[in-house]
Amino acid sequence: MPKNIPVPKDRLVSLLPQPLLRFFSRYPPSQPIPADKPHPFEFHINPLSGNRNDPVYSRRRQADLINKARPFGLDGILKEMGALRDMGSAKPMKGLIKWKRHKSERTYKSRMKKREDALEGMAEKIKAWNPEKAEGKARRLAEKEANIKAATRE
Repeated sequence: MPKNIPVPKDRLVSLLPQPLLRFFSRYPPSQPIPADKPHPFEFHINPLSGNRNDPVYSRRRQADLINKARPFGLDGILKEMGALRDMGSAKPMKGLIKWKRHKSERTYKSRMKKREDALEGMAEKIKAWNPEKAEGKARRLAEKEANIKAATRE
């Protein structure tokens, strides 16, 4: 559904995806969460055993709900209810800040620069090293170009 298009409220309910409808039917935003039900986004401690019970909606499912609610403008309601609380406070992992890359990727530019510098003026270097070989190569190239021109004329 495109963003920022006004939709009547009665029609909005029919457009909502099934997981959002299910969530809002279980936990209506206008009513406080009953004491007998656990908060859907927070863990709770069992009073008998003292064990910690996971939230009804995991972080992944909370993110899915928010992503499905965003086109309808309902993501603010979910965040007010406590979805994805404290997600921004954690520091990112070291590798995500600046990825080190593979050694060949890191040294690519310097290797290419060395290669270009070595190839620069290579024709003169070849002539100085072996003038006969350079003249022979130039002669063969001239013959090849002449053969190509002759073939294209016919």
